[in-house]
Amino acid sequence: MKTITEMHIRANRWFQKTYGNTYHRVRLTVVYSDGTSESLDSGKHYGYGEGWNQTALMIATQAGI
Repeated sequence: MKTITEMHIRANRWFQKTYGNTYHRVRLTVVYSDGTSESLDSGKHYGYGEGWNQTALMIATQAGI
């Protein structure tokens, strides 16, 4: 089993001025002890504030990390 040495979360949020909606997208990069890495992308999600944290947790859980 690989050991995780680093985990990087990059989140982008944007506001749709016309309808007043807020969206975000999360990219999670996991670096393992053997030097390999894996990137996961959430795609576009509706949510505001710190909602991207929950999205990052969701994609990590779904990937089995």
